[in-house]
Amino acid sequence: MRPGQMIFIDVTDVINPHWELAEELRDRVLEAAEFIPCDGLGTTDDGGFSPFCDDQSDTRDTPFAKIKPRVEGTKLAKAVLLSRTASR
Repeated sequence: MRPGQMIFIDVTDVINPHWELAEELRDRVLEAAEFIPCDGLGTTDDGGFSPFCDDQSDTRDTPFAKIKPRVEGTKLAKAVLLSRTASR
C-alpha cells in the first residue's frame, strides 16, 4: 500500500440469497484487518447490485436490506479494533 491508499474489501455477497448478519460481516472485516492496516481498510459489496435495475429476479429492497448489515458490521468491527488499539 502507498501512503493514503485505501483498500476496500467486499463483504456482502449480493447473489447469495442468505442475508448476512452484522456480526458475520464484522468478523470478515476483523479478518481482513489482520492483513490490511486499519487506516486503509474500507468495506463494500461485491458490486453486483447494479443488475437489479434490469433484472426482475429481485427488488431494490434486497440490496438496501443487505447494505444495512454491512454498515452495522463495519461499525462493530471498528469498535473492536479501537478497543484493541486502546488496550495496547
